[in-house]
Amino acid sequence: MAANNGIFIRFPNGLGKALTLSYDDGVYEDIRLVEIMQKHGLRGTFNINSGRMGKDRRLTQEEMVELYNDDHFEVAVHGYKHYPLTSINIGSAVWDIAYD
Repeated sequence: MAANNGIFIRFPNGLGKALTLSYDDGVYEDIRLVEIMQKHGLRGTFNINSGRMGKDRRLTQEEMVELYNDDHFEVAVHGYKHYPLTSINIGSAVWDIAYD
């Protein structure tokens, strides 16, 4: 466990270990996935590309707000357009992440 100024970082309820689940892009398959996770009390992070909402098999913003609105889930940025960061220049990569 990492210490920060003498304070030990722990997970909720003082747990020392955690299993994390992370899913990308906000796709329609997440609807079934969220049902399964809720049934089994699992937590997870959904990494969203805000510039692609409602396009290319992705949920709309309204669908995402409804679907991920659960204390067991968090939503994180995943690049506005989801560019392959290793194949674009640093300025474009920074923009894609920061804008999202």
